[in-house]
Amino acid sequence: MRSLLLTALLALAVLGVLRAQGPDTLTAGDLMVAGVPDGADSGVIRRLLGRPDSITHFDHPDDDGIRATLWYYRAGVVTLGNHGERYLITIRTEAWRTKRGVSVGDPEARVRQVYGSPMYEEARHLLYACSSGVSETRGIDFTLENGRVVKIEVGNVISVD
Repeated sequence: MRSLLLTALLALAVLGVLRAQGPDTLTAGDLMVAGVPDGADSGVIRRLLGRPDSITHFDHPDDDGIRATLWYYRAGVVTLGNHGERYLITIRTEAWRTKRGVSVGDPEARVRQVYGSPMYEEARHLLYACSSGVSETRGIDFTLENGRVVKIEVGNVISVD
């Protein structure tokens, strides 16, 4: 997860050169997954998704100052921030989709068809941000293998260190 965030940081550092994504391609509504809106508190998440299969707490903050709590579900992982708010959702199966309907297993071409040109891309990642502003941390990162989506991260995917 740290290497992904460092990659995203690099993307922001060269933002002026890599402005392939149209301005504000994503909206806050695009960050909804399985009915869970961006920033929802743990009570809302539990009501919508049920009790997690397991939970992991991290005592030490990550590079962004987040002492994360991870709630594991069969379809993916919900990462909670310092105050129990939804920080990130990682989609690992077809059971959860992005708000626009992209899921694990979809071809890269479908992602591009639905979301357009990414803000940043490399061989294994397509990154879309809610805004092209340098302080934006929210977006969607699609991880690819052999031209197919294998993981989708939705929420705070960009580190601004």
